[in-house]
Amino acid sequence: MLVGVFLVVGCGREYGHQQLAGDSPEAREVERLVEELRQAAPERRGELMRSQAADGLEENRFAALAAALRELADAEIVTVKRVDRYGEDVFQASFEWTTAEGKRRASLLLVRADGRLRWAGPN
Repeated sequence: MLVGVFLVVGCGREYGHQQLAGDSPEAREVERLVEELRQAAPERRGELMRSQAADGLEENRFAALAAALRELADAEIVTVKRVDRYGEDVFQASFEWTTAEGKRRASLLLVRADGRLRWAGPN
């Protein structure tokens, strides 16, 4: 629901899609968020995920987000493949990561709130 609201709000303003450069402030912020999770002690990750998540996420959406973030945190190698902006405040980050089983890919949504990017859920 929260992401739907952000998408509608984004569409109400001048809506547009833009693939951001790998060195854009938003891409660097996504990399920082992931690195914080990767560096955190496993017992502290749940609290950190909550602090990085958008306010108002329904519990089932947060659970899906947390599962995806745990995979990124536990991966051997994580690469931010691209970050796209939709409107002013909605972003999609696409990741590739390596585990013992091989390479995986996924995308996560983020929203800008309180002047920073916050996880909004898997896409």
